[in-house]
Amino acid sequence: MGTWNAPSIPDSGTTNVTIDTNGQITGSTHDNNSGTNGTFTGSITNAGALSATVSYPGTANSSVTGTGSIASNGHLLGNAIQVQGGVQVGLTEDLTKQ
Repeated sequence: MGTWNAPSIPDSGTTNVTIDTNGQITGSTHDNNSGTNGTFTGSITNAGALSATVSYPGTANSSVTGTGSIASNGHLLGNAIQVQGGVQVGLTEDLTKQ
């Protein structure tokens, strides 16, 4: 569970995901600006390559690609690009193990 931030638009939210032993990601996400809840599905490799889809009700799915790594404090930190309808937004994530 943790936070995401898209400072260029600006927007932010929270994410609660599970990553299984094969790197498959499933979970939920919340957008603070719109107040909507969505789903987050995808995968992350051992090398940290992230590929995911974010879905919010009533909008087109968006793709997320980037990298993730475990920081010295145990958090999963990520940098990614989210693309929806041809618009690219830079994202940062800071997730903690629950």
